[in-house]
Amino acid sequence: EEAAAHRRSLPTIDRARLENNASLCWYAAGDVSRAVIGWERALLGFERVGATMEAARVQVNLCQGLRELGRWARAATAGEAAVEIARRAHNRTFEAVALGNLGDIALDRRQLSEAARCYDGAEQLARELSMEGELIELARRRSELAALRRDPDALSVVQAAIARAREAGARVELARCRAVAALVLARSGASPEQQAHESLDDLLKLGASGELAIARLWIAEAYLAWGRGDKAITHAELALRFADEFARAPLARWAHRLLAWSRPSEDSERKTLRKLTELAVGVARQMELPDMLAALAKAAVELVDAERAFVVLAQGPRLEVVAQSGAMDEERLSLSVVRRTVSLGREVVVTNLEERGDLRQAESVVAMHLKAVLCVPLFQDSQPVGALYLDSREQPVGALGNQVVLLQALAAHASVALTNARLTQEIQLRARRAREVAHDLRNPLSGILLLAEEVVQTDYALEPREAELLVDGARHALQLVEDSLRSEVVSPVSFSWEDAVRRWVTAFQPQARHAGVALELSGSAPGSVRGVPVQLRRVLMNLLSNALKFGPPDAPIQIRLLAGPGELGLSVQDQGPGLPVALIERVFEPGIQGPHTVEGYGLGLAIARRICEEHGGRIQVENLEVGCRFTVWLPEQSG
Repeated sequence: EEAAAHRRSLPTIDRARLENNASLCWYAAGDVSRAVIGWERALLGFERVGATMEAARVQVNLCQGLRELGRWARAATAGEAAVEIARRAHNRTFEAVALGNLGDIALDRRQLSEAARCYDGAEQLARELSMEGELIELARRRSELAALRRDPDALSVVQAAIARAREAGARVELARCRAVAALVLARSGASPEQQAHESLDDLLKLGASGELAIARLWIAEAYLAWGRGDKAITHAELALRFADEFARAPLARWAHRLLAWSRPSEDSERKTLRKLTELAVGVARQMELPDMLAALAKAAVELVDAERAFVVLAQGPRLEVVAQSGAMDEERLSLSVVRRTVSLGREVVVTNLEERGDLRQAESVVAMHLKAVLCVPLFQDSQPVGALYLDSREQPVGALGNQVVLLQALAAHASVALTNARLTQEIQLRARRAREVAHDLRNPLSGILLLAEEVVQTDYALEPREAELLVDGARHALQLVEDSLRSEVVSPVSFSWEDAVRRWVTAFQPQARHAGVALELSGSAPGSVRGVPVQLRRVLMNLLSNALKFGPPDAPIQIRLLAGPGELGLSVQDQGPGLPVALIERVFEPGIQGPHTVEGYGLGLAIARRICEEHGGRIQVENLEVGCRFTVWLPEQSG
């Protein structure tokens, strides 16, 4: 503080060094927040004068401080910057240290695969450079990672770390390794007490308060796994006291979680019921199916404090993950458990996978080191249609299993919400179909009406070909209506693309003739496509209708048949004003209107794009010097 009072008189680089050293003092004194502020000032100073490596060292310090405060995103940014600077400067020693810090951040966030990757890189460099101090730290970090992953060889990993720290006389690292050993022993059924006592005794003698708090949390985990909740509470409360005093948010969260697992609060049942009600109402309010499923996954994690939740729906014989929430270090889940839940129509609770002979060989269970799994079915019309799946590598045995009733209640509410959301989706689909059919009926009905008016208002006698157009238009209109009323999907057929396009262009002749516009069809597209002809006809009718609206009177509309490698298509080109640049990217969205005086594009182009995509094709638009051109491509039917 005395030196800082005179820092304004110092050159920039000396001022930055002063800030860095002062921050190291604040960090050692336990005031991490104040240390971080100083390091941020020091970093600005070093960057201002181009002191690259000194800036990188501050980045490492900043990374560590931010990590301890729980500001993980900023900590990761600082760590990544330090790694990048070290690599550019070919400073491999510094790179090893920075990679180790990045691994610690990933470990705190339970991103275990990322932590392992960073530790691998740091260890390789440390071995090549004989960095004994860094290797001792990495051995302890490896033991923590093995414990969190519940690796089968976790005990041998932590014993090797203890031996290395003892041989080097690294007392703080030795004490921290013993705390991890306490947890690994407790999980195996052995007493954790000797390792716990030696760890705490050494750290108390060393006055390492921060490391002591971390060790207490590992030891609280050990006592909880050993069935001594009273001792777990004692150590978690002491760690929480330190975390609150020094604003160590990650440690506070860890301590609160352990306390929640160890003891229910006096009014926990009332709070839990209120929480269940609030979450169930939140799920039920979501009328869109994707929103409802996402809300369900999030609510499940929040309700039972699991690590991860997945909503899985059965799509025929296949299971599909449709929503997920929580810490996604790996996005896999145990489908073996989900299949059993759906097939039995009841919950599957696994609190000791090692004792489940029917599940312990499942690849996903083994690979993810799962500690507990809870899966409850979702129903529709009294039939299981999916499952709500939760798992944990952290919760003590029985913690998830004890909350099965809560999850069953949430799943029951969700089953009703699922039915409602699907009904809403079906109603919206039918309403959309009705709007589209009403839109597309205008084309065939206009042709019929125009021909009929010519017959009624004049002595005009219909030619056989024109009579065919009347019948064809009526059939097309009837087919549109019938398809909209069908609940099942219309089966696709193979048909000649060129023959169909020529028929459809002819069917549009009455509207074109009435407007005084010629339809010019050119090109060739021999071959077949597979699809629903009445739907693909709608695409061309909508394109021709738009060209008729926006093209000038007496200007022909050019239709061209196209053939490409494995594709058949067509283009429709008008000679109108073209599309505004701002509109060209959005013209296929429903309801987009052009700036012209006639009615805009409305639903027509949105319908055209949807139909093309449903057939595995695409539709494109481009402005020309005069007018614009729409192009449709569809996969050619092989053979």
